Amino acid sequence: MLSIGDVVGGKVIVNGVAYEGDSITIVNGVVEVGGKALDIKSPTVNIQIEGDVGAIMTTSGDITVSGSVEGTVSSTSGDIQCGDVLNNVSTTSGDVHAENIKGRVTTVSGDIYRADW
Repeated sequence: MLSIGDVVGGKVIVNGVAYEGDSITIVNGVVEVGGKALDIKSPTVNIQIEGDVGAIMTTSGDITVSGSVEGTVSSTSGDIQCGDVLNNVSTTSGDVHAENIKGRVTTVSGDIYRADW
């Protein structure tokens, strides 16, 4: 499962194709952008956001955000790369790369990198 909410001022790119919408969800292999299902034939889904987002939660899959994340970032087994995170970050086995992290950070076996360390 993947959930990205409140995409602001940017575009959503899934496997190299740009879509209009303010949210992304992937549940049981079905990818939806802005509530519209996409016909994705690839077993791997790469998500790129050009802009800011409200929050990110993923169980698998890599996500790149060129802007900030205002809410919480949570990853089970996907890597997340983004600008500032204004809340908490947690990961089980995915890595998180962020410019600044304002909240708490927890990990089991993933790594968390912050640019201002």
